Amino acid sequence: MLRLGSRGEDAEAAIMGKRCADVAGFNVHANLRVGAKDRDGFEHLVKYLARPPIANDRLTELPDGVWR
Repeated sequence: MLRLGSRGEDAEAAIMGKRCADVAGFNVHANLRVGAKDRDGFEHLVKYLARPPIANDRLTELPDGVWR
């Protein structure tokens, strides 16, 4: 395991592969390359990055107006 500093606390980083790590519940995958002239690949990447972190159909509005 690789140890990373995090605002006064140490965070354990599990190295999953050459360009993949898991730190404090977050996954980072960096094994994608889009060529300079690959417009379709670039569009796919932009759409992926622009998506919301939680799918709207998984949210429910509670009686007090809070969404969960």
